Amino acid sequence: MAGRFDADFWDDRYRGRERVWSGRPTAQLQSETTGLSAGTAAELGCGEGADAIWLARQGWRVDAVDFSPVALARVSEYAAQAGPDIAARITTIEADLSAWSPSPNHYDLVCAQFLHVPADLRATLVHRAAASVLPGGHLLLIGHDRSDLQTGVSRPGHPGLYFTGEEIFAQVDAAAWSMETNRVVARRGVDKSGTPTTIHDVVVRLQRRR
Repeated sequence: MAGRFDADFWDDRYRGRERVWSGRPTAQLQSETTGLSAGTAAELGCGEGADAIWLARQGWRVDAVDFSPVALARVSEYAAQAGPDIAARITTIEADLSAWSPSPNHYDLVCAQFLHVPADLRATLVHRAAASVLPGGHLLLIGHDRSDLQTGVSRPGHPGLYFTGEEIFAQVDAAAWSMETNRVVARRGVDKSGTPTTIHDVVVRLQRRR
């Protein structure tokens, strides 16, 4: 499991394939941010940048953060392909999230899609991310639900890599935040054999009180 949290592991994985991810933005990111006023955003663990590019298309200025320089090069490449206006709204930041400390009161949105890290690191990330959100802004976390561990879906096997809305909310100051979304969403996917099945995403969106 340790390799999953190592930049060299991900650099090698990205180099080994022309495209690792689908290139499509996360559906739950779209549904949760549609209707929000575009402002400044940070995407933590941005990968190849599909979500950052989608946010930029909606008018957000996005800091795309990842510890893999190979992934960030692809973000820049795909953003340039999307057009100069899109590319100009995305800044890539090479940083290990275990050490990265964003500026406080800086972003209107901080999001992470399918960033599965050990519980102690997740607590640190949530604390730092929450501190970087402006009053009125949002913290959005989307991940695989623990229930998928009971199916034949290919998932990291350690239960501590997964989270619930209640666990995330317990890591922020409840007096300063409200829970806007806490749900598990079923969608179609495939199991390890490629057979169609149902998979589940947990979606947590918190808003910092003004």
